[in-house]
Amino acid sequence: MTPQPTTTAPLATTTAGTTAPDTTKPDPSPTTAAGPVTCVACASGYTFVYSSYLEVPQLGTEPVRGTGCGADGSLGTTIPDGIWNGFITIGSSSMKMDVQCVYYGESAQPFVTQCEQTQTTADCLKRGDDFWMVNNNSRTRSVPLDPGFRRRYANPNCVDPGPGKGAKPQTAGQSSLDTWVVIENGRATFALTSCIRN
Repeated sequence: MTPQPTTTAPLATTTAGTTAPDTTKPDPSPTTAAGPVTCVACASGYTFVYSSYLEVPQLGTEPVRGTGCGADGSLGTTIPDGIWNGFITIGSSSMKMDVQCVYYGESAQPFVTQCEQTQTTADCLKRGDDFWMVNNNSRTRSVPLDPGFRRRYANPNCVDPGPGKGAKPQTAGQSSLDTWVVIENGRATFALTSCIRN
């Protein structure tokens, strides 16, 4: 009997595609379109958030009213979002701001003491230890204006007269009055100018 030749079944072959697998990494950023940038102080009915020009609390790490003033060297070329005090000159699309420090309470005491060395205590305390302003340099920083920017002057009671109440127009002497400026999204959105000297 003749042995039958042994046959091995051929290996199975596939005809799958020969393209390389997709190794592109997915984009980590969301693909949804960003909504419009909004700002609180741009609302048509906005009134300054604090009950009085003189009642702005300490909002940052420096011991001053408002967000800060850079007396510790922390304020660079750009003024960050927040509420800042200083002297402003308004242009068509931006303002120049000379930031000042508004010391209060314990942080104002060294200035009161220094004042008392040359003036009477009564004269020094007329300034008050809750609102002691110091402007050691005249450096100005440019702040873009939001399209909805508005400026009002605090009334004799040191409060924002609110929208639609006959706020004074900008005047030639505007830069001599200290002002709280609200900055949101990198733009000045609102300014309330002092009740002290208007």
